[in-house]
Amino acid sequence: MAGEITVNCGEIPEPAVITATDACSDAVITAVLTETETPGTCPEITTITRTWTATDDCNNSATMTQIIHVTDTTAPVVDMPFETVVNVGCGDEIPLAPELGFSDACSTVVDVAFNESETEPVNGAYTITRTWTATDSCDNASTFTQTVNVTSSGTPIPASLYAACNTDTSLILDLIGALPAGTPEGGTFTDVDNSGALQASSFVPAGLATGVYTIDYTYGDSVCPAIVRISVTVDDDCEVLEECEPFIHNAFSPNGDGKNDIFVIQNFDNTSCIIDNRVQIFNRWGILVFDMDKYDNQTRAFRGYSDGRTTVKKDDALPAGTYFYIINYTKFDGSQTTKDGYLYLSR
Repeated sequence: MAGEITVNCGEIPEPAVITATDACSDAVITAVLTETETPGTCPEITTITRTWTATDDCNNSATMTQIIHVTDTTAPVVDMPFETVVNVGCGDEIPLAPELGFSDACSTVVDVAFNESETEPVNGAYTITRTWTATDSCDNASTFTQTVNVTSSGTPIPASLYAACNTDTSLILDLIGALPAGTPEGGTFTDVDNSGALQASSFVPAGLATGVYTIDYTYGDSVCPAIVRISVTVDDDCEVLEECEPFIHNAFSPNGDGKNDIFVIQNFDNTSCIIDNRVQIFNRWGILVFDMDKYDNQTRAFRGYSDGRTTVKKDDALPAGTYFYIINYTKFDGSQTTKDGYLYLSR
């Protein structure tokens, strides 16, 4: 048994049972223990003095002393279990901070400081961090943390586009036309892969490597938005057309910048090969907005304006969106062909 030791509170050893023998009587004498405590100053909160006294029948006595320095270096602990990580959706109710209790093995808990912070939302996702710092009377402190992960509004809505040729500088894909029906307007397109192909609401694949590129359309509440994720497949299917085979560029941007301002039908200006044609364009409600014979991609071409048919006023600039075309043409050999499909107009 050591004569002087230092222990942390909660680790004070039990007193030993000490016996003594007497040289005259050979008797075994059990020593009597006395114990005193003297309050101290942190970190030594008390000093315990233990004295064992053995006395024989003739009142001869012997003593043994042990001094125990008791320190407080242990911080408070939390009294109850709690979730350290909570995951919720941005549309769900955020759980309230739990009411935690704390205790200390050596002294009293004199202060509990609570703090809550949150990060800026990114597409509806953000993090709330809650901390409790409990301090005892000897300034030992412990910190407990709860993290609330608020995720975005769910799985992005999928959509897709296909770009056949990555060397066609006139190919422009309308991203608005790829959005599911009923998608609210006023959202924001984001080039997730930083491909450089996003131009306003259009995707220009020229110069890109083949592969799948991701464009996100984010709309709705800024705190809890919804996302349409458009997967754009870029291919290198750049087959050289026969001279008498028209090729329809199904997207254009008539915004007056001199680039891709006309709906181009390749080889329609080759009148020795395609001797006659007619181009009709309808809006999403089936209203005819353009009708032209002998389309030549120059003076007789669709530039995004109505030609005055039915309920659409002549020379009205048509809004961006998805249109439908019907094209009839006659080749030099007399064969006649009809083609139809979607046309994407962006400004």
